[in-house]
Amino acid sequence: MLLFIKLFLRFIAVHLVCDFMLQTDKFCENKRFSSWQLYIHAFIVGLFSWIVLYSPGILLESVLCASLIGASHLLFDGVKSMLANRFKEKITDNDKLADAQFNAFCVDQVLHIIVLIIAASIFLLYCKDDWKTCDLEFYSVDKLILLFVGSYLCCKPSNITIKLFLEKYKIGSSLAKSDTDSSEESERKFRIQNAGHIIGSLERLLCFVSILVGHIDIIGFLIAAKSILRFKDNNAETQTEYVLVGTLMSFGMAIVIGFLTNKCLMMF
Repeated sequence: MLLFIKLFLRFIAVHLVCDFMLQTDKFCENKRFSSWQLYIHAFIVGLFSWIVLYSPGILLESVLCASLIGASHLLFDGVKSMLANRFKEKITDNDKLADAQFNAFCVDQVLHIIVLIIAASIFLLYCKDDWKTCDLEFYSVDKLILLFVGSYLCCKPSNITIKLFLEKYKIGSSLAKSDTDSSEESERKFRIQNAGHIIGSLERLLCFVSILVGHIDIIGFLIAAKSILRFKDNNAETQTEYVLVGTLMSFGMAIVIGFLTNKCLMMF
């Protein structure tokens, strides 16, 4: 079981790097079956997966397992892009479109995780005795991977999830950019959204670290500080709902990630 967790964490690390860190919004929009971006993405996912799997004597097995993961990205991302284009053509209601985008994102991520679980299980079923983990002199590589996975989950993936969730339920809709906005208004909303992403990532990372070091009381201080330092906006009710829901989701995700990471660290 412990070996499975270590291998699964390596797969998750590869997934985070390839699906979030190495991709821009423009690159994601161009991932279609007819474009080179999708195939490059699938190849990179397969290559990185093979790197974390490689061990002398199991070259064929590692290539097949990595190919399964890369092919699943090719299939899922291609289908998601195709469905996204159809959504944009057929769905004119922005609320329904936001709902569809959130559902598509969740289904896509769940499918990727299921494939990673299946790939890790099959690989260890045949290569458990041959696959070796490596350790640095003072700190386990697996612990470093775990810390990377936990900390990065608190950043871009959490930002995307919270953003799509708020759009799905029309929370903070006054902050959403519209085609009728002036250039100054669009720029103002863009700055607010960017600031929100940075603040959210920082607060989740601080919450994550506070759990790892055993000082959960820091989380209360962060929540109290954020409740005081709010954005000033004429639409106070909408802004309050936006800050409150976003804050609860943000800290909730960071707490769950922190406790799961801490549990895995104790297992290692």
